[in-house]
Amino acid sequence: MKPQQESGLSRDPSGEARDANVLAAPSPRATYRLQFHAGFTFDDAIAILPYLARLGISHVYASPLQTARPGSTHGYDIVDHTRINPELGGEEGFLRLSDALKLHGLGLILDIVPNHMGIGGADNAWWLSVIEWGQLSPHAIAFDIDWERLGANGKLVLPFLGKRYGEALEDGELTLKRDESGGGFSIWHFEHRFPISPLSYPILLDRVLVLVADQAPQGDRELLAISSRLRALSENPAGAGPEGLVAECEALKQRLEQVITESPALAEATERALALVNGAKDVRESFDTLHRILEMQSYRLANWRVAASDINYRRFFDINTLAGVRVEEPAVFERTHALILDLVRAGRIQGLRIDHIDGLADPEGYVRALQSEVGPDFYILVEKILGHGETLRPWPISGTTGYEVLNLIDGILLDREGAAAIEESYREITRQPDSFEELLRRAKRETLHASFASELEVLVSDLARIAYGDRRSRDYTIHAMRQVLTEIIERLPVYRSYITDEPSPEDRTLIEETVAGAIAGTPMPDTSLHRFVAALLLGEADRLMTAPPPAEHLARFRRRFQQLSGPVTAKSLE
Repeated sequence: MKPQQESGLSRDPSGEARDANVLAAPSPRATYRLQFHAGFTFDDAIAILPYLARLGISHVYASPLQTARPGSTHGYDIVDHTRINPELGGEEGFLRLSDALKLHGLGLILDIVPNHMGIGGADNAWWLSVIEWGQLSPHAIAFDIDWERLGANGKLVLPFLGKRYGEALEDGELTLKRDESGGGFSIWHFEHRFPISPLSYPILLDRVLVLVADQAPQGDRELLAISSRLRALSENPAGAGPEGLVAECEALKQRLEQVITESPALAEATERALALVNGAKDVRESFDTLHRILEMQSYRLANWRVAASDINYRRFFDINTLAGVRVEEPAVFERTHALILDLVRAGRIQGLRIDHIDGLADPEGYVRALQSEVGPDFYILVEKILGHGETLRPWPISGTTGYEVLNLIDGILLDREGAAAIEESYREITRQPDSFEELLRRAKRETLHASFASELEVLVSDLARIAYGDRRSRDYTIHAMRQVLTEIIERLPVYRSYITDEPSPEDRTLIEETVAGAIAGTPMPDTSLHRFVAALLLGEADRLMTAPPPAEHLARFRRRFQQLSGPVTAKSLE
């Protein structure tokens, strides 16, 4: 991101730098939603601003503006937090819109997406770096990936294949190609790009050297030197130079690209080598080399159906192409919010709407961090669905997006006396005797085991790691853990709890009553595991164990429990 002095984001239309007083912005009187995409850009919005002003609108409420997946019609699949989406008009277009809003006396409330980023395809540089380098990537901290997930073998599971891996490989749907723009090589599966680690390049480069047959002696020697160095680093990563393994390999990639580009003979030999490695359909053995290369990577390509049970990165609900972001990490918060905060400080944004606040590890900690950056009393709303009887926590925000108010308004238009007749007709048509509460529990159970089975298994793994570490809890079985967690989550009456360190009185009551309900309804003869889970959530595990579990393990279990219950409830209610 360019400095503010160069970008113009902190300057008014006259070009004079100004010190925006964000506290002076009045609260919205009436808002009008604008959904930006390639078919409705900033300039399109400028054309309707006079009309909005005549309507009495005080603030435009805009969909996300940061760069999303190409062709996105909604903008919630952000792939680059540091740039304004060029499809919408880019920085220059946004500045024109901002100036026009000011001219018509309108403010701007912006939708921001801290919970997840768009992945898949070939557009998210952070995600591509994680694919290429695994845990060594400088961007690995940004994504909520469980590298220790049982069965993943320390790899990132990528369920993007249309077929089972072996079929996709032998049908020629996984193709190794040269990345001419940035150097290096990637596996492509239709529109999806999967970079391979430079440490596996020597397998290919050795074939290039054989095929070129001394046609480019100078290039041969340079190519041999690059291949030898990459092989040495593969065998001894600690032997990298002072700049580090990733940085040295990135430099070697650039040298490699230069050598191939400058030598037509090497370029041709590289393409021939790639053709050989990519195999020939109906010759099964010809795919062995490509399979060997893929086995060396920090990721495992898999059929999309694998996501239901084996995926090891947190998703937005059950959408494989939206990966959870660890915005609770200060460095990640800074990277993902720098542009937005620049716009706020420049006086070009008067309010923020936080998408899917319940998906975050620590919603309260997040809004406090955000409010501290924009200043007290800045207008912040959160997308939060309150359960029946649930009240909004005392967070430093202006309120929610208003779902609960809409429910009240809708209630004015309903004749409650007709409820009995509607229910009678419903029972007659569906032959369904169960109560709404029981139907919701059944829906949550089915959703948890169908759409979120992978997330449930991660939670079971976290619970097992804690239980197996103590002699008083090590006899709890995986099957029992899975059942108990299901019973507790399906009886949670709200979307989630918000426990970080000490549970609030609301959270204590919520967990105790929910677990009591699960115990009352369970067919299990032994209910001690229910109480064990409650103790972990409430920070009272030392009562049931010989020693408290490691703080890191406890925090991870509690965080994942809370991040799972919300989407399960939302999807089940829908």
